[in-house]
Amino acid sequence: MSNLTKSELAHIQTLMSKASSEDIDAIRKMLNSAIHEQETKGTNNFRIGDKVAFFNKHGKCIRGVVTKVNRKTINVESGLSLYRVSPSLLKFQF
Repeated sequence: MSNLTKSELAHIQTLMSKASSEDIDAIRKMLNSAIHEQETKGTNNFRIGDKVAFFNKHGKCIRGVVTKVNRKTINVESGLSLYRVSPSLLKFQF
């Protein structure tokens, strides 16, 4: 799902085609920074002890408790199982 319009993406592509190697290196650094910010944004919402739920790859709803917040993933304990889940897949349970 893109937040940018086709016109905005085309403009970025035009600018990239004109960029020097130094410009591309600066753009790469900005892009890596934006990616890191996106990855950590989701994990900042969860705390150890939060009750959460997610759907596994088979479509089964798994409910559990957050046991650890990593940089890119959240550890969720459910019964005897431990899952490492992307924060984008988790929903808070009350």
